[in-house]
Amino acid sequence: MEGDKEMKKIFLSLLLLSSIISIPLVSQANIYDPSPADSHTVLTSYNTDSPEGKIPLILIHGWLGTSGYWDNFINYFYSNQLDQKFKLYLFFYDSNVYTVWEIGRSLRNKLDDAIDCSEGRGCIGETAIQDVPFVILAHSMGGLIARSYMSQHSHYTGNYNNQRGGERISKLITLATPHHGTPIANGDARFSLFLDPMWWSLAELIDVFILV
Repeated sequence: MEGDKEMKKIFLSLLLLSSIISIPLVSQANIYDPSPADSHTVLTSYNTDSPEGKIPLILIHGWLGTSGYWDNFINYFYSNQLDQKFKLYLFFYDSNVYTVWEIGRSLRNKLDDAIDCSEGRGCIGETAIQDVPFVILAHSMGGLIARSYMSQHSHYTGNYNNQRGGERISKLITLATPHHGTPIANGDARFSLFLDPMWWSLAELIDVFILV
């Protein structure tokens, strides 16, 4: 009698366990993931030409980049009629406030906002970008930001929802990017403001010796 009860308990336990295992795993939808760097970054269309049928080409400047950073390339771009195939966008960021990881997350956010704008799902700002594969051209630190966006951050909207940024990028071109690291990358963001200023001075001294 006792043996029958034990067998029933074992049977019920196995039945419960099998029902739990058989429940399909439902992937949680990606949700909006704001970055503190969002207020220090801007994604803008270079001009008002139509994006229809064109591949979005995103330019990401290097450390301490300014508004005129890409002027020579842009002149070449239009003089060779590359605007017939590509639509230019520029991503601006503050080099020394946030880490590359945070700026990469902010790039993802700006792109998703622009995609929502183009698809009529709510427009944040005035930039709209087609929900299609992109090309990125990045210089120096910009290449690290592009890599962070591509490998560490997933889209929360559009055709690439829940996929890493790299799944959307058809081509990444980096120029003089320190892919193996550099001591001066990300400037002030290397250290907390609460650390002794001596550490910042020491880091600057090390940078000089390494770069000479």
